[in-house]
Amino acid sequence: MLSRKNKLSTKEDLNEWLEIIPQKNCDYVESANGNFVLQMPKSDNAILLKVLNFFSKNPFFKIKLDDRGSFIWENCDGKNSIGQICRLLEDKFGDSVKPTPDRTVMLFKNLYSHRLVRFFRENAS
Repeated sequence: MLSRKNKLSTKEDLNEWLEIIPQKNCDYVESANGNFVLQMPKSDNAILLKVLNFFSKNPFFKIKLDDRGSFIWENCDGKNSIGQICRLLEDKFGDSVKPTPDRTVMLFKNLYSHRLVRFFRENAS
């Protein structure tokens, strides 16, 4: 669950987030039902990772996305902004995803905090 500090404070803050372009930054697999499973490393420390690998068969935490999360992940291609992803999400799922911008930005903040996505801004020409 996200803490209060992750809530959007102003409309301007939300508008800034909607202009950001996310890009995948982790390994993932598509499951049989078409949803994605993200693979987050259990540690960034190389020594600790070797110890974990010795005791565990899998050096990753698996994060299973639902149909909406998988749709967002699929469109997180380094070309679509978060605002564009919100519009695509509303087109596909309708009112069931509202308030779309707030929910989507919170998801991306969470993914970013675990380094599963990277953010870019479109170059102003």
